[in-house]
Amino acid sequence: MAPAVDLSTLPPMDVAGRLGRLRAGLAASGVDGLLVTKLENVRYLTGFSGSAGMLHVPVAGGAAVLLTDGRYRDQSAAELAAAGVDARVEVAGGPAQLEALAGLVAGGRGSAWRRRTSAGRSRSGSPGCWRRWSSWPRPASSRGCGR
Repeated sequence: MAPAVDLSTLPPMDVAGRLGRLRAGLAASGVDGLLVTKLENVRYLTGFSGSAGMLHVPVAGGAAVLLTDGRYRDQSAAELAAAGVDARVEVAGGPAQLEALAGLVAGGRGSAWRRRTSAGRSRSGSPGCWRRWSSWPRPASSRGCGR
């Protein structure tokens, strides 16, 4: 049997510093931002343990935003505060959640989503042909955008 580990000798978890390190890595990679949808990753970055949530992390300009539904209004705020995470919580459900997400992306200076304009350039913008940054800059027609 393996010897027991004395947990008091482990360094404290630095949940609050994870978003800053993520932003630095994204900036170094030339990425404007990231939308985190996998709950395990949302929890790692924020301490939020609910079963519904997305995290929008802009590299520059503004706090990260945890988007969740009404069941987690109080829990999400409490868990982020307890972890010392600098992020705001927005509560919406169903179609309103998608609208809130589109507003975050369109309103930010940078995001993990881009829109292809009719001139073929990319820019942040209002809902239209949205794609994850990892699929950019494939031609719009190959992504089912229709342009």
